[in-house]
Amino acid sequence: SDFFDFSDVKFDSLETSNIVFENSTLNGKCKFTRTVFPAIKFNTCDFNYTNFRSAKFEHNMLISKCAFHSEADFTDCSFLKESKFLFTSFHSNTLFQYANFNNIVKFHNVDFKESQLVTFNGNLSNVSFLGSDITRVKFDEKIVWGDSDRYSVFDARELIKTPEKFGLSS
Repeated sequence: SDFFDFSDVKFDSLETSNIVFENSTLNGKCKFTRTVFPAIKFNTCDFNYTNFRSAKFEHNMLISKCAFHSEADFTDCSFLKESKFLFTSFHSNTLFQYANFNNIVKFHNVDFKESQLVTFNGNLSNVSFLGSDITRVKFDEKIVWGDSDRYSVFDARELIKTPEKFGLSS
């Protein structure tokens, strides 16, 4: 079985640099543990066991049309700039425990296939789940959804601020 280990790598942190994984299949275990990323895109990639534990996304991050077929571990990750998970599927254990969503993180049209195996905790006041079914996702009882009102979710606050951006499909 293949093993891809990018742990402890610090890529050039200039915002102009951009790392792209496109149409890639990583069949074995893939580790990005403690990796510091500049702007990065994963587009139409298939992952098996993937570990991003304690990774730092210093610039915009995009994961689009990807499939995580086995465990996807984003525990202790820091999302410092806008990050997007778009039209992506998670098929097994998916962990966003103690993740720092310091900027807007969008999980739009994400398919949590085994949603009961997905775990979030911490402060989700910058997290959007538009178009994603999160009905069986495990959210820690201490989750903070909003800044001043811990139960006001990001998408509801955005709807109130800019209703013209949202349609009935949202």
